[in-house]
Amino acid sequence: MRFLIRLENDKIKPKDSMKKQREIQQLVQNGKVGNLRVTNKALEFDLFAKNMDELNDAQYTFSKIAKILTVKRLDLPSTVPNKAKTIIEAKHLFNHERYWECHEILENLWRVLKGDEKTLVQAIILVCAAFVHFQKNEADVAISMLQRYQSRLKWHDRFYEGIDLGKLREGVAEIIRTKTPKPILL
Repeated sequence: MRFLIRLENDKIKPKDSMKKQREIQQLVQNGKVGNLRVTNKALEFDLFAKNMDELNDAQYTFSKIAKILTVKRLDLPSTVPNKAKTIIEAKHLFNHERYWECHEILENLWRVLKGDEKTLVQAIILVCAAFVHFQKNEADVAISMLQRYQSRLKWHDRFYEGIDLGKLREGVAEIIRTKTPKPILL
C-alpha cells in the first residue's frame, strides 16, 4: 500500500531533504519512505507499507517527531473527475504548496481533456512538477522544466476555470529570471 504522509514543518529546508529522508526511514521499522519533498509548511513523503499495522506503527512514530497533517492512500484506482471540483481542489493544493498532490489530481483531469485545453492543463501539471523538484532541492531541473514548458501556458483568456493564468505566467517568468523559487498564488 502506498500513502502520502505530510508532517508539519517549520525549520527543515529543501537542501536538507536527503538527510531528513534517511532520518525518517531509520525511524520506520517496517515500510519504506521515499520521495521526500520539503515545503514551508510540511515534510511530504511516500510511505510504502505492507498492511494497516505497518501504517499505524509508522504514524505512531511520526506523531512523536511532528504533527501529522495528512495521511492519504495513493494506490486506489482513479475515477473520472468532475472538472469544476478538480480545478477548485487543484487551486487549493497549489496555493498551499502541495504541488505533488495538485499534479496528481490534475493528471486525472488531463486524461479526459482534448485540444488546447489538454495542452494548457498539461502545462500547469508541469509547473507543479517543477515546483516538486524545487522541494526536492533540484533547482536546475525545476528551472529547466519551467523554461521548456512556459510557452504552453498560453490561453485565449487571462483565466482558465478561475485560475489566474496571467499571475501564473508572471510568476513563472520571475522564477526563471531570478532562478529563485517563490510561491505563486492562483
